[in-house]
Amino acid sequence: MSVDRVVPAADRWAAPAHAAARAGALSAVGRFVRSSPVGGACGLLLLLLVGAAIFADRLAPYNPLTANYAVTRDPPFGQHVLGTDHLGRDVLSRILFGARVTLIVAISSVLLGDSIGFLWGVASGYLGGRADLISQRVLDVLMSFPSLILALLLMAALGAGLQTVIIAIAITRVPLTTRVVRSMVLSIKELSYVEAARVVGASGPRVMAIAMMTVRRPAPSAAIRRSARISEGNDISTSSTRWLIRSARPPR
Repeated sequence: MSVDRVVPAADRWAAPAHAAARAGALSAVGRFVRSSPVGGACGLLLLLLVGAAIFADRLAPYNPLTANYAVTRDPPFGQHVLGTDHLGRDVLSRILFGARVTLIVAISSVLLGDSIGFLWGVASGYLGGRADLISQRVLDVLMSFPSLILALLLMAALGAGLQTVIIAIAITRVPLTTRVVRSMVLSIKELSYVEAARVVGASGPRVMAIAMMTVRRPAPSAAIRRSARISEGNDISTSSTRWLIRSARPPR
């Protein structure tokens, strides 16, 4: 006698839910491409660039560090698609591996700088008083330096290296992120749900960590996400400048 297998309700609904989510995502992408063809083309180009950087090991035709003095300054479209440099290294391979370094610097600096700025802005806006006053004066000092000059000073103090580049760019992002988050914290810290958290006896750190960061409404988290998306391009541009790239120690 056969016994029918009982399928749990969660399993019966899981597959349709995943299929509906995928269909919704594809539909949203299709609407975006139809409404903004240029944006869709730029998004596709960005995906190709990111994919090329991730799979540089497989796509690069040559070792980017291997010098071949027999083909120095070889023109493009020959044995080397984009030619070679003054040491005979393949330019295309170096671009692919350099894109990986640039993406690492941009993403890491955004995450580090925005994380510090987010926590700093929440604490400064929530605590207020003398702590907020001192915090804003420190930010004024940081913002009084041009970002490139501040990054140069930090790299001169910390030494050369990829980690130094990431830290230098991240610190230049902290003042702006802190000011954006602080302004939003000042506008929401007097709302009813924050007052309710204080009434039930929640401590200051708990109110900042739970009530202000996890509420599902326009909050500092939304502002920081928008700021991060806007500024990633600036960080890529900054990390690609000649002086900043040369500050990292070349691999041997």
